[in-house]
Amino acid sequence: DGRFPGTIPQFLRLLEHPKVNMIFARNPVYYRGDCVTAHPKLSAYPIGVINSTAWARQLNSYTRPLQDRPKLILCGAIKWYHIRAKPLSVLKRLRFNCSKALSPEAYFQEMVRSKFVASPRGKGDSNFRDFEALTAGSIPIVQDIPSLRSLWA
Repeated sequence: DGRFPGTIPQFLRLLEHPKVNMIFARNPVYYRGDCVTAHPKLSAYPIGVINSTAWARQLNSYTRPLQDRPKLILCGAIKWYHIRAKPLSVLKRLRFNCSKALSPEAYFQEMVRSKFVASPRGKGDSNFRDFEALTAGSIPIVQDIPSLRSLWA
């Protein structure tokens, strides 16, 4: 899941080392006691999309301005993880269908037709859907995760 491949004490020593200016991580989690907090030397990096060649090919033929997109929110094709239960239940109460399975082609077509894309965290704090939405010209709806604030600021 992108976490440091050593022990927490080793990671903390590395963060505090005077020759280390910054550490970039997919899931930049820093604990102070029992709380997750930000660290000035720890920053998230954008993970991008899974298949950039396929996305580029699709974008050339499908993109349209945000105001011309007929769908408000894409929330289908989301794998269920326990951590996603709360955000998905909110969308369901608002009458959005998030349980719809989509092929990769249909997923892309729905994304470029949507103004917003629901992108709840999954196995890690950041996920590919965040950057797929941006690549497709949609606005990702992400959770407020302290370790990723610098990425979205």
